[in-house]
Amino acid sequence: MALSRAKDACAAVYAPQELADVERRVEAMNRLADAGKCRRAGAAAEPMKPDVLAFSSLVEARKDLARSEASRALAEAEAAMTRARGGVPDPPSPRALDAAEHTLTMARRMSEDTCAYLRATALAREAAEAAGRGRAAAPVGGGGEAPRD
Repeated sequence: MALSRAKDACAAVYAPQELADVERRVEAMNRLADAGKCRRAGAAAEPMKPDVLAFSSLVEARKDLARSEASRALAEAEAAMTRARGGVPDPPSPRALDAAEHTLTMARRMSEDTCAYLRATALAREAAEAAGRGRAAAPVGGGGEAPRD
């Protein structure tokens, strides 16, 4: 049950090596049971229970950390976009800002998928960097000057 919950919680994303180790042990136990060695399979299952529970907890902890990092990266990207726009909600924007906005939109979508927090974080960081580049390329007051910090 705990192994199934961990798999549902994106174990392959947040703890791939640990998942492979647990699955390998479960497969070995199942081979014993299939071979009619039920007593040995049962004996192999007992020490696995705490390991599977610990694995499930590990997956949840890593997922929570990834969610937190994604939220922080999204907030930083939103702030970078606001700075790049000069505080104006919808100014005409150069292509670099349009690309940053598109990447930020993708990051927001990814952040809604529990298995995609790592990707959301990467996209949000990419959007923040693109917003910074777009801000540097944007003219100030139509005079063609780069903005000053």
